[in-house]
Amino acid sequence: DWASAQVGKKVTFKVTSQVPDMTGKKNYVFRLEDTLSKGLTMNVDDFKSVNIGDRTLQKNVDYTVEVKKGTKAETTDLVVEINGFEKYNGQAGSNIVFEYQAEVNKDAVTVGNATNKAHVEYGNDPSQMGSSQPDKVKVYTHTLTITKVDGDNKAPLAGAEFKLYEGTEVQEDKIIELVDDGEGVYHVPDTTEQTRTTTVVSPANGIITIKGLKQGKYTLKETKAPAGYNKGKDTSIEIKVENKDAGENVTVTGNTIEVVNNSGVQLPSTGGMGTIIFVAAGVCVVGFLILTSRKTKRTK
Repeated sequence: DWASAQVGKKVTFKVTSQVPDMTGKKNYVFRLEDTLSKGLTMNVDDFKSVNIGDRTLQKNVDYTVEVKKGTKAETTDLVVEINGFEKYNGQAGSNIVFEYQAEVNKDAVTVGNATNKAHVEYGNDPSQMGSSQPDKVKVYTHTLTITKVDGDNKAPLAGAEFKLYEGTEVQEDKIIELVDDGEGVYHVPDTTEQTRTTTVVSPANGIITIKGLKQGKYTLKETKAPAGYNKGKDTSIEIKVENKDAGENVTVTGNTIEVVNNSGVQLPSTGGMGTIIFVAAGVCVVGFLILTSRKTKRTK
């Protein structure tokens, strides 16, 4: 009924129907039709397979695939028709499984949720086709809001720089690339967008907004603190999504965080120990000089 996905990634759809009883029918038409909203991008190569029972049909031989501009504004229509369908009459009741993919594109962050609405059409008279009840799937992307504040008075801080990583650790191969929309707003790019960055910067109001993420765990690393402040520790993030009404409405948690910076000088722990050792060594040298001075006076 619904899925959580990241912009630029492909989601897989699987539609299952059944071979009808075609007894006495010499010709029979059976096809899948799917309308994808503007938040989803699909081409012919994204259609993967059709299986009837335990047999995988051959593309462009056993069935045809057409992907075209939709009849509604900014939609895409998928039409898959099985050739010579009447020859499967002996397999009445067997499952027919269609599997295909679509990329979640940048428009998914503005439409609330991207959808696809699939149904099958069937019959021996092309002018009077039967139709199944449409099956609708919603694909959601999510927004992460980061607020950068002063540790003392909670005032917003500008100029803090961060990098965002998928998972619970900072790994360079897991860094998330973004597109800068200005004023602290960023979005995850789809495959058509080439100008990207891996650094986000807090604006004057201290609020960074990152759109187009999926549910899951992330790590936020501060790479540069505002002038006069110490860098904050790495922040663990987990975006969770829940639903109780077949995807009509989802509840998102964990996608709003506050990152605090404290002012002042912060000495590293190794520097502190180094200072202690240096001072202790200095005391020993002073003691040695005092003893040497006393021995010199007695000699005289």
